[in-house]
Amino acid sequence: MLAVAGGLAGSAVSVAPAASRIVALRSDRCLTPLSYDVVRVDPGFRVTRAAFVALLQRSERIWETPFGSDLLRYEPGGAVKVSLVYDQRQVHEAELAAADAALARDRAVLAREKADLARRHKLLDARRAKLTARIAYWDARGGATQAAYAGLKAEQGAVNALVEDFNARTSAFNGRVAAFNADVAARNTLAQPRTSDDEVLGSAEVGGRVLSIFVLSGTAKDESLVAHEFGHIFGIEHVAGAGNVMNAVRVQTLLRASAADLAALRAACAAG
Repeated sequence: MLAVAGGLAGSAVSVAPAASRIVALRSDRCLTPLSYDVVRVDPGFRVTRAAFVALLQRSERIWETPFGSDLLRYEPGGAVKVSLVYDQRQVHEAELAAADAALARDRAVLAREKADLARRHKLLDARRAKLTARIAYWDARGGATQAAYAGLKAEQGAVNALVEDFNARTSAFNGRVAAFNADVAARNTLAQPRTSDDEVLGSAEVGGRVLSIFVLSGTAKDESLVAHEFGHIFGIEHVAGAGNVMNAVRVQTLLRASAADLAALRAACAAG
């Protein structure tokens, strides 16, 4: 708009270059935000349509903020049809989230138990050291009195009982650690990439107008996933590299398109 106004205000000679620039700009299909609409929100997710739209809008900004302009716009009846589809993939994601939550709780419990064992060990060492010093004291004097000897025997029995209790607690703790490590291994097996369709968390054809999301974790990973599928809608193929939103495999949560992502976007925009 500013270029047109400037051209009209000047001489007739200046109008042609301004008009030529307008034509060149309009060849870039990213100048006008691409509209999208949500056509399906599967009730299996227990997510409202408004919440899903808010997620999509947050995902827009992963591209728009570094790109410096609006690229997408939610609009009823929009060109791109977005669906949230519930199937076995979401079940798998829910199982993984539950496993992570359980491991976090168990890890916290084990940390408290470990700290308690360390405290007990410190107190036990101090009590044993004190008993050893008392025995050395009477040994240096040729032996303890009958009363002192009885006291030493009683204390030694008490210390031995504490040692047995400590060892039993340690053994039980080590058993819980072994069980925890087995749970970690099971969780990691669950999280391993698969070769079946279950590995596909979202779907969109390059340059297409249909976008489907199959899993929601309730974390920022969802925004990265949606942004990846939006990238395909823009016309972007996969961009190899763990730090790229358009990497073929989700390896981390990314909330800003990388330089490589943006280069691929600019190329797709210029391709028209």
